[in-house]
Amino acid sequence: AIIVRCIMSWFQPNPYHPLVRKIYELTDPLLRPFQGIFHFGGLDLSPVLALLAIGFVQSLLLRFV
Repeated sequence: AIIVRCIMSWFQPNPYHPLVRKIYELTDPLLRPFQGIFHFGGLDLSPVLALLAIGFVQSLLLRFV
C-alpha cells in the first residue's frame, strides 16, 4: 500500500476517489510519524523510512519467534 501511494503521488489522482481514500487511510498511520523528519530537496522520504522501520520490526519479531 505504501508503494502504491508513492506511485499515486506521481500522478496526483482525485483525492475523493474511494480507492485513493482507502489507500490514504491505510498508509497515513504508518507514514505520519516519519513525515517531516527527513526531506531531500522537497522530496518526502517518509515512505522509505516507514519501509525501513517495518523491515527492522519484522526482523526483530522473526528473531524472537
